Amino acid sequence: MDDAQAGADIRSVTERLESAGVHVYYAPFTSEDGVRWQRVLAGTYDELPDARGEAERLRSEVSALELQVVSAEQP
Repeated sequence: MDDAQAGADIRSVTERLESAGVHVYYAPFTSEDGVRWQRVLAGTYDELPDARGEAERLRSEVSALELQVVSAEQP
């Protein structure tokens, strides 16, 4: 995927999440095999069950997204 397509995809995901009422954040990510990604993070949650519940809501409202619940790394 080229940078222009990746940028368009990120904008599309952001718009869909924001229209569902979620605040969006971005974080660079490098996979174990060295591939660089731009993660689109949706919301912040104090409790894991709350994050999982929101992920389920988003799966039903915002189709065709690959959603994962991730936790912030603690220093």
